[in-house]
Amino acid sequence: MNGRHNLLRCGTTVLAVAPVWVAAFRLNELLFSSFAYTPRANWIFLPAALRLIVILLFRQWGMFGLILGAWFSGPGNTEGDAAHEIFLSCTSGIAPMLAVAAGKRWFGIPDSLAGLNARHICMLSISCAAANAVLLNAYLLLSGRLHWGLAHVATVFTGDVLGAFLVLALLSAVLSFAIPRAKPHKP
Repeated sequence: MNGRHNLLRCGTTVLAVAPVWVAAFRLNELLFSSFAYTPRANWIFLPAALRLIVILLFRQWGMFGLILGAWFSGPGNTEGDAAHEIFLSCTSGIAPMLAVAAGKRWFGIPDSLAGLNARHICMLSISCAAANAVLLNAYLLLSGRLHWGLAHVATVFTGDVLGAFLVLALLSAVLSFAIPRAKPHKP
């Protein structure tokens, strides 16, 4: 019974993350379509923060949810090449998974996330952006589909960093008002 419950929980995580990714992707298109460099590179990409949060919270099941969500939100500009769309979708989940795993090891962050602080989150956001830019563009290069050169790499990296920092700054501001602060203890 425990195995069935665990499988249900993991499947639910994947199926919950996917539509959240699609919604975040569509919101980014709505707000920042004028900042798009290509269908796969935007100078501001808010869902980049979601990648980090989902991987930190749900690890590999979050990764699978991101891959599924990326597949559903793909721009459909692959002329019906399903394998290409699958590989592109995989980069959205695998890149942040690798970056977070390396970052957690480097900073000594346990799976419980005890001790995770703002500096770690900033560094993990930058690591996720770099991993995504490198993995996506390496795939495009190896498949003969990288037509924009280093500008595409720079756009993906910059868009992921700016998007993640905008979302995380907004979350920080909301939390600072929503969570009551402890009053200093008077002796």
